[in-house]
Amino acid sequence: MFTAMPIDTAPVECEVRPFSAALYADVAKKSKVNLPPNVTYRKCNVPGERSAVVTMPASGGTEACVFYEFTVDPAVPDVQKPKEKMRTGVARSIGGKQCPKMEYGARTYPGRDYFFLSDNVPLVNAHRVKEAVEKGGLAFLKSAQAQSKEQGLATRVGQAPLRVAAIDAAKESQCRAKASFLQGRYSACYRAEVYNEAIRGGLAIHVALNKKGDYVLIDHVYAKP
Repeated sequence: MFTAMPIDTAPVECEVRPFSAALYADVAKKSKVNLPPNVTYRKCNVPGERSAVVTMPASGGTEACVFYEFTVDPAVPDVQKPKEKMRTGVARSIGGKQCPKMEYGARTYPGRDYFFLSDNVPLVNAHRVKEAVEKGGLAFLKSAQAQSKEQGLATRVGQAPLRVAAIDAAKESQCRAKASFLQGRYSACYRAEVYNEAIRGGLAIHVALNKKGDYVLIDHVYAKP
């Protein structure tokens, strides 16, 4: 059963409600997903935005806040999509205990403090990638446009600082295709999906870790949102 949130607390373009029903991992509804209390259902009428059941962030008294997202079909919101894996969202906790506030809007979810993290990326590395992208990502993209004469790139990314939506390990072949990766003697490469007020999905930046321990932006790529 769904209970609607007060209209002034939900994003205009999204339906956000407490989720109190059972969530199933299979269409036959024989396998229940073990959900914690205080779970939210989110559906946005915006292209590229998935409908999902989202748990409340929790830190467990640690420096990391964690939440889980289960993608569902809006027509059957109590069944997890079989081909969609659960995603893990993370953020730094405040004072080692409290979790930052999440956002549920179409262009702000899950919030500036949070990002989705792949299992094969250490959390400490992911935070460094996020910091590097948010500090220099916008200037990097504008520079890339000036060097490549790529039409419209600056217009598409707008003027607002970039935020990081997700981080995973990039394929080695993707990074080694860049001369800068080979010349800089980098030891690892990551892919950070970015967004701001102008973009939501479809644009990512490759960030390489060099031998000095610095995280360097080396390339931007397009992908399906």
